Amino acid sequence: MSEDILQTLLSTLTKEQKEQLVAKLITDVGNLQPEQEPEPTTKPSKANDFSTSWGKNIEGKAPVKAKSNTWSDTGESRDPDFDPAKYESIGRATRPQASRTNIVKKTCSVCNKEFEIASSLVYGEFIRCNRCTG
Repeated sequence: MSEDILQTLLSTLTKEQKEQLVAKLITDVGNLQPEQEPEPTTKPSKANDFSTSWGKNIEGKAPVKAKSNTWSDTGESRDPDFDPAKYESIGRATRPQASRTNIVKKTCSVCNKEFEIASSLVYGEFIRCNRCTG
């Protein structure tokens, strides 16, 4: 099929066009160089190398060796306007005591004994005492 197309193309060319085509082909063939195999690239840099190497200790375990500690505690940057006396009053001693106003009496749905429980822990209809819970 391609030969038919080539024959049709050549038949439509004039004599001068055929001579120009032949001259062009000769110069192009003369300029062709044999294809060279690409040179093997060098090993990529460590940043782009994702291959793994097992190293020298393929046979077994390698001993762990301790190195010197290079870390030093320099503290943290503190607020120059910090006043600790300002925050001393906000401690455990100043918290309000837990009041027993939130304690309610309930009856255990399993053993029918009365017990006291915080109202925040009461939910649902069937409440169990600590002994029946677990």
